[in-house]
Parts: sequence; structure tokens; C-alpha cells
Amino acid sequence: MKKKKNQNSQTGLEGIFNLKRTTLDEEWIRQPALFHKHAMKLVDAREELERAKADLLLIEAEMDQNIRLKPDNFGIDKVTEGAIKNAILVQPEYRDGAERIIKAKRRVGEEEAMCDALDHRKRALENLVMLEARDYFAVPRVKEDAAREHVHKMEQGSARTAL
Repeated sequence: MKKKKNQNSQTGLEGIFNLKRTTLDEEWIRQPALFHKHAMKLVDAREELERAKADLLLIEAEMDQNIRLKPDNFGIDKVTEGAIKNAILVQPEYRDGAERIIKAKRRVGEEEAMCDALDHRKRALENLVMLEARDYFAVPRVKEDAAREHVHKMEQGSARTAL
């Protein structure tokens, strides 16, 4: 079985989820397009899954028909529903179709996870904007007038102590 590489490194997702406070406006501009892109990928993945399911049903129906017509070709002595179903399950065409469904379900799951992650990204952006608006990240600053007054008081105090 093949091991998948870390999907984040393959698709550059780190950039999507590493939000920068200094570029919140740009992040917000990108957000709808990112979400739409992945929502459409989810639509495609769901369509692929439905097509794989339909293909498997067709394969199953054709095999059922073939088995009923020539059960000897499939090693069936007595034609029963159970025997037909079991004969279908072991056919390579059926197994390939079932594998396509498994892969399509995984793709749907991955795209759903991405859309959920982008929704979390949206909430993170909202929270960062709220924190920024409340000066959460602000650096303490002293007004110039207050700084001058403080220096002046210090100078007066040192002049008095020098006398």
C-alpha cells in the first residue's frame, strides 16, 4: 500500500492557513475565492462518487445477467441469489468498481475537510480583525507631550538634588 505524502506540503496549504495580521485585508480578499475553489472541487468529487456508484450498479447488473445466462462459466452449480451475489463480488471488474467508489469517497472526505478548514480560517480572520480593532496587538506608546513633561520633571528633580 502506498503511503501518501503530507498533503499540506504537496499543495502549499501552509500558506493558506498561516494568517498574517499585517495582511488581513489581502487574506479577506482571498477568502471567498479560496472557499469557492474548494467548494467546486467538492461538487466535482461528489459527482465522481455518484458516477462510480452508478458504474458499479451497471457492472453488477450486467454480471448478474451473465451469471444467470451461463452459470457454469462462473463455477455455479445451483443458481441462487446468494451464489450469484458471491460470484459477482469476486469478479475483477466488480472489485475495480468498488475500489473506484472507495477512492471517490476519500476524495469527497478530503474536500469536505478542506471546506471545513476554510470555514475555520474565516472565523480565525474574523477574530483577528476583532482583536486588531480592539488594539490587542498594539504596542504601548507614550504621547510626546507626556514624555517631554516626564523628562522635564526628572531634570528638575535632579537639579534640586544637586543643590
